[in-house]
Amino acid sequence: MNNTIRSVALGLGFAMAGMAGSAQAATWQLTYEAPGVVNTTSTFTSYGVETFDGLATGTQTYTSTYGGSPYSGTYSKVQVLGFDQYGGAGGSGNYANGNVSGYSLSLATDVNYFGFWLSALNTGNVLTFKQNGQVVGVFDAGNIISAAVQSNPAYKGNPAGLHKGKVMDAEYVFVNFYLTDGYFDALSFATPYGTGFESDNHTVGIYATQSGTPVSVPEPGMASLLALGLASMGALRRRQRA
Repeated sequence: MNNTIRSVALGLGFAMAGMAGSAQAATWQLTYEAPGVVNTTSTFTSYGVETFDGLATGTQTYTSTYGGSPYSGTYSKVQVLGFDQYGGAGGSGNYANGNVSGYSLSLATDVNYFGFWLSALNTGNVLTFKQNGQVVGVFDAGNIISAAVQSNPAYKGNPAGLHKGKVMDAEYVFVNFYLTDGYFDALSFATPYGTGFESDNHTVGIYATQSGTPVSVPEPGMASLLALGLASMGALRRRQRA
């Protein structure tokens, strides 16, 4: 076990990317913030945050300036929803959802950090990072559940607002992704099993210091990846939106 996520990814995502042979080697650090924290506590040389507040609700394509930061990125086919029991950091405003088809983000500037507040977290939500069209990281939210927050009841249920205490069978947590030896310029948010992909406070930038608790994961050999992927599929939690 160690605190560094090497090669491309974890669990099912790792197996898929590895077998496809399209991913480049990259070194990642994944951490999660304390219960109830809805923004990163990392420090940056520069960064920006997209809260989705003030946008019209519905599925749309638009360009974000991340709060007037030096960064901009175009979201394609993202579903923006008003706060409810499944999302809305701090119990207010809007949040992003992948619906059943997922969505993508193309950044105008290379970055080495992405973080977001994951709410009503589902196994099977797959986040893919790319640089110049090449995959450099694939992560399944289920790995965060199994490796870290699932055993801590403080992460269970909506933590704030009118819907505080609802959806107690799901986790709410801010997650940090640091690419320690390179950069990325695009992300995709996939929901291959039809679950929601609720998130908020998308943060991009160049990090100076890391924060949160590192996720410790094994580095499985290629021979075990297929079995690991099949196990992930068998353990999928399927949740229907109320």
